[in-house]
Amino acid sequence: MKAMLLAAGFGKRMVPVTLTRAKPTLPYLNRPLLLCQIDYLRAAGIGEVVVNLHHQPRSIRNLLAMESRTDTAPSADTFHLDGVTIHLSPEAERLGTSGGLHGAAAQLRGDGTLLCLNADMICSIDLEAMATAHGRLGRAATLVLVPWREGCGHTPVHHDGSSLLGFGETGAGGHHQPGIFTGIHLLEEEILDRLPAGRSEFLPDLYLPMLARGEPPAVVMSPDPWVELGTPSRYLAGQMNALQKSSPSICRGQGCRVSASAVLGPGTVLGDRVEIGAGAKIATSILMEGVRLGDNSHVREVIAGPGTSIPGGCDVRRAVLAPAIQPSPAGGLPAGVRVWKGILRADF
Repeated sequence: MKAMLLAAGFGKRMVPVTLTRAKPTLPYLNRPLLLCQIDYLRAAGIGEVVVNLHHQPRSIRNLLAMESRTDTAPSADTFHLDGVTIHLSPEAERLGTSGGLHGAAAQLRGDGTLLCLNADMICSIDLEAMATAHGRLGRAATLVLVPWREGCGHTPVHHDGSSLLGFGETGAGGHHQPGIFTGIHLLEEEILDRLPAGRSEFLPDLYLPMLARGEPPAVVMSPDPWVELGTPSRYLAGQMNALQKSSPSICRGQGCRVSASAVLGPGTVLGDRVEIGAGAKIATSILMEGVRLGDNSHVREVIAGPGTSIPGGCDVRRAVLAPAIQPSPAGGLPAGVRVWKGILRADF
């Protein structure tokens, strides 16, 4: 079975840290999300993966080139990572979720069933069990769900235990508790022929038309852990929950320099070569590689992108920070992003 990782999005919910890099290159406990996903697929026995590119494609190419055990140049479209072959599918214009699948159709054909999943999640869902259920249900498409959680902020997916009924308000009222869609699809190759050329999305352009024709996709519920990391709050919470299982609940990269008077509180993630000044305090925060935190600065629920320099004497809470961009992006900074003390900041 081949797999496709959807990695072409703009990462708008994670600005400003995603202005200069693709979201799948952001770290999860100091390992890039994209590599975490490749590890997950490798463990499931999948040896061929397609990754689509659009926003900041060089960041993904450079990551794969550095991780490859060969001298593959970043400009290549195929990389080999410990038994997994990665094919890139560049998109000059973003094609959307199912459009990206259509754009990579030639690379995905050949194995019958294929797997498609988002690159901004971490899970331990048993893919072999999901594939077995997909085969038993005998549909062209199967959506993998996890149980509904009140207040989760996700769109409810309604089903009858084996078939999709609808999303959100559509299809509500069934006897089964709604589920949360994990972003994992199991698809037969025939789906590739149903997708329109150009930009398209799974929900309006594939699944809702299938429902309207009386051909509902199947659903299968997984009891295994799954977390989506697409927003600052979820990105933080996913890593903080993982850290709670360790003692101390701190993840520290290589080459960090931390003052003896600094306080690293619970839920601290430091990337490589982070520098923490005297009297600084950190809690429930992720400081990526090369971040500098000045003397007597306090950060809580902060995500600081690579190379960010936070001045001394600051008190920062619930913010995403990144270095200023020179020159400024065409069209100005995205909504919600401002220049603060010489760096970029978006509060959440």
